[in-house]
Amino acid sequence: MRTMKFAAGLLLAGLFIASCTRDNGIAEPVLPPKGGKGGKAILEVTPKHHGKDIDSGTVYIKYGVLTGPVLDGYDDTVYLPKDGSMTAKFDSLKWGNYFLNVHGFDKGFIVAGTASFSVVDSSVRTYNTVVSVTETDGSNH
Repeated sequence: MRTMKFAAGLLLAGLFIASCTRDNGIAEPVLPPKGGKGGKAILEVTPKHHGKDIDSGTVYIKYGVLTGPVLDGYDDTVYLPKDGSMTAKFDSLKWGNYFLNVHGFDKGFIVAGTASFSVVDSSVRTYNTVVSVTETDGSNH
């Protein structure tokens, strides 16, 4: 009799455990916020042609995207003066994605290049990146 009660209890416990279900709701993906001003990050961009600083140029940045427009629609611009610092500094950036477009001159040739960059958190941080530029006429000087 005792074995019978034990077996019945074991059977009921097994049925109870097997019948339990858990509601796994669908978790919405967390998208990174759109990049832009208002954060704590600094992005320093240095255009390089064949591994060396270019003579002069302009760095354009578009907030919240990984691809950008060709010439218009940028959110901020930094001009790199001839014989000055060849690093563009964009400050107060938030967590998110950024598209960079560089146009400039190197030894008399017009050079250009693009890059995408992501600020990965909201902490105080300085990011450094290099954008490789090439001649716009397809030559390799």
